[in-house]
Amino acid sequence: MMDMRLCTADEILPLRHSVLRAGKPFETARFTGDHAPGSRHYGLFENDEPMVCLSLLQNAIEITPSAVAALPFWVPVSEGISGSETPEGGWTDEEGGPVSTDPDQHGAPIRAWQLRGMASHFRAQGRGLGSQLMAYALNDASRIGYASVFWCNARLRAVPFYERNGWKIISGAFEVPDIGTHYRMLTVVG
Repeated sequence: MMDMRLCTADEILPLRHSVLRAGKPFETARFTGDHAPGSRHYGLFENDEPMVCLSLLQNAIEITPSAVAALPFWVPVSEGISGSETPEGGWTDEEGGPVSTDPDQHGAPIRAWQLRGMASHFRAQGRGLGSQLMAYALNDASRIGYASVFWCNARLRAVPFYERNGWKIISGAFEVPDIGTHYRMLTVVG
């Protein structure tokens, strides 16, 4: 029996490790933010075994010209900058560093969900289950009211999957040490 649901990070960690961090220590499958307030984890389970999983973390994204081109509408900065406003009217990120809100400079940070740790068991691949879980999770998370913008750092081999599901590339290729080539991608729900 298949069951698609909100779950805990610990329930999906073994699948995340076996698919995304195989051959590396188990702890490398734990991500910063997994247990942060607001983080959401989703799984598609078959007989209580996770077959597909993903996590959504509340994490602002800097809207650069390429990101704006991928958006079907402009999301004003006032919809939420992750961090806090300074007495001088500027913004700081979660580490206290300055954040520019001039979109011509570096881009304006907006409230967004970061998709991380999407993994499919080999028995689930090619069956459309990843697309089903992604649609379920993004729609569920967007209903909370936090944000309708979603972004991820997609592995090169996963880019076609995300594109089939409506995501757009918003960066050039970049390397994640010990993992490989990635592209930043973005989508909007609603």
